[in-house]
Amino acid sequence: MRKKIIYHLLWSVCSLLLYANKIEAQTFPVICRTELQAPYSLYLNDYTQVGSTRLAVNLLLQDNSVSNYAVKLRLVIEGNNLTIQTRPDYKPAPIFLNGGVNERFLGSDLEAYFRSENLLFQGISRTEYEANKRLPEGFYRIRFEVVDYSREIAVSNPQISNSTAWLLLNDPPLLNFPMQEEKVRPLPQQSMAFSWTPRHTSSPNAARNVEYEFTLVQLIPANRNPNDAILNSIPIFQTSTRSTQLVYGIAEPNLVLGAKYAWRVRARELSIDGSTGIDLFKNRGYSEVFAFTYGEPCAVPVASSVEVLNAIRAKVSFQAGAGNTTFRVEYRKKSTNSTEWAYTNTTQLGYALIDNLEANTTYEYQVRGFCGELGNGAGSISEFTTPALAQESISCGLPQNTIDLTNQVPKTSLNPNDTIQAADFDIRVSKITNSGGSGRFSGEGLMVFPLANRAKVKVKFDNILVNADNRFVDGRIIVVGMGIQVLSDETINTVNGLFTEIDGLLAQAETNLAKLDEVLAKMEQVLDLMLKYLPDDLLQELKSSQTALEAAKDEYERIKNDPNASEADKAKAKENLKKAREAVKQAYSDAASYWKDALVKFVNIVWETLKELKRDIVTETPIAIENLNNKNVVIKAQLDPILTTDAYSDENDEGFTEEFYEVMATEPTNPNLVKFKQDILDLEKKRKAVYFIRATFMLVAYYIDIESVKSDFAKDDVLNGQDLIEFILQELKQRKTETVIIQNLKQKIRTKLEDFGEFLYTEENKD
Repeated sequence: MRKKIIYHLLWSVCSLLLYANKIEAQTFPVICRTELQAPYSLYLNDYTQVGSTRLAVNLLLQDNSVSNYAVKLRLVIEGNNLTIQTRPDYKPAPIFLNGGVNERFLGSDLEAYFRSENLLFQGISRTEYEANKRLPEGFYRIRFEVVDYSREIAVSNPQISNSTAWLLLNDPPLLNFPMQEEKVRPLPQQSMAFSWTPRHTSSPNAARNVEYEFTLVQLIPANRNPNDAILNSIPIFQTSTRSTQLVYGIAEPNLVLGAKYAWRVRARELSIDGSTGIDLFKNRGYSEVFAFTYGEPCAVPVASSVEVLNAIRAKVSFQAGAGNTTFRVEYRKKSTNSTEWAYTNTTQLGYALIDNLEANTTYEYQVRGFCGELGNGAGSISEFTTPALAQESISCGLPQNTIDLTNQVPKTSLNPNDTIQAADFDIRVSKITNSGGSGRFSGEGLMVFPLANRAKVKVKFDNILVNADNRFVDGRIIVVGMGIQVLSDETINTVNGLFTEIDGLLAQAETNLAKLDEVLAKMEQVLDLMLKYLPDDLLQELKSSQTALEAAKDEYERIKNDPNASEADKAKAKENLKKAREAVKQAYSDAASYWKDALVKFVNIVWETLKELKRDIVTETPIAIENLNNKNVVIKAQLDPILTTDAYSDENDEGFTEEFYEVMATEPTNPNLVKFKQDILDLEKKRKAVYFIRATFMLVAYYIDIESVKSDFAKDDVLNGQDLIEFILQELKQRKTETVIIQNLKQKIRTKLEDFGEFLYTEENKD
């Protein structure tokens, strides 16, 4: 019995070997190879697109002696419990093969073989297939067989013609940040990161050349269905990228504080030429839709009130709303058709001054609060009325007042807040530094210019004589300027204090993670204070390190509280947090160094600029005086000829006729008068040049050392020191060299001194 079983097994094995040898030995006249190019599409028509190389069939007739051998093809698709193949009765035009010549056909050449009317369906109906022209997902064998055109028998080996392919659609991207219904915290300058995770990269049918289409819409109203909005709203921003993240920055449309937005990403495969390729993703590549809220609405300032200081000036006070960083007051005359507002410079203070108002006029005003670069909002409209100007402050062209200095009785005492009169100007005493007796005093004060919008200018006086009528009788009063300090001691101390606090909190954060929340809060304060003055690279370093620290902290807390997290994950998260903390320390070290250097540099720049001005004026003074004297000589030489060659009568007190003044007021035709008038105008310019020199000498005489620059330059109203300091800090922010800044600053100061010199000239040469 055992022998019988053994013989039976041997016979079976031999039979199988003989059958295998028979198959191997069987030859076919035509070699057919089917080539499929990944990634593979579930849509059969994708394989027949003109120019596509996703499908190719190679035919080779092995007998070199045969020519014009007529054949046709049979398409066979097998897998996933279905079979689709060419109908036996389909009779396409014959393909003629020549021995030894390889014939290659692309999918577009074989398009007719893929038409559903030329196919037989098993395991799936033709109706089911034609519903979407797509194969079910699964593993397939796809091949072409060669059939003798006349005898209808296969003349190629089907085993070597098979190509296998996973036909499946990839999952669309998974959105990461901002998360669903997240409230995003805006940065002072718009910068928001969107990120998503691709889910196709590990697929057996992974797309290899993927582009992502990013779409962002605003939800109006805020409770609108995000899916409906993304389908039917015009996007506020749409772009394509190869990256899996997108930074939405200041170059993109501004996001509105407190507004709600929806976003999604679409993944799509690209062809080699960059055009959209085949559909390899579920839901056409569209991710789900996420919604987020962009911060809180920019609140409006509250509790505004106005104090009318005089006929042309008012002070508007207010309290900051949530998120406000800067403010401005907008104003206009009431009962006008104009819808445009005038406005003050922006300020970080709780008040703003409105200048150059008209007397006896009602104005409307509103306070607008800005939330960094993120948005703004204006409060309700209120109004105020300016009083009428005192008559004496606007009396131009009236006879000059007679100043009575007959009272020589010296004033016994002079105190702060007392007012003395110097010619037509009132001086309010702010400080008495020396009381020498017999009516002699030294100190400082504020002088009001009635004809210059009642501007208040700082003055110094040394050993002046004041009589019992509080009138300046003898001595010298020097204008030295006044103003508001741009970088107040409070601001400087606050920033320096915050640097110290952050450094200490970062040290404590080594053991106490909660301290990082305090660090982030302090960072926000520093950014608010330093936004205007830090260079862009340092600001970006601060913001990036802040964002990275916050993300690392959140990730560490998540990993720490995740019971499934491994020790390796926890160690990595801790290391990332440490790196982020060190990056913050470095960023603030860089910012602090720049900040402290800038405060020193601006003083040095001003001092070096004043020294250059002094050198310039020493050179220019003798030239200006010589030019003035020469012009005087020229004009005096013309006086007699002009008076003797023109017959005038009714001479006035100065020896010139009324007709002469009438001609000079118009355009004279007499060549002598034309030249004379031009010389008079030129003389006036040269006199003003001398007054410019006087103004410059006053300036360099006041700023005698670098300490005087530190203490008084920011308060100098003649030069408008606060604007000049702002200018210097902005120049430093742009990383300009000190040499360039000094030259630019010198030109600005010269312009200010020319204006002040002309003012002095006008005041001293009034009729």
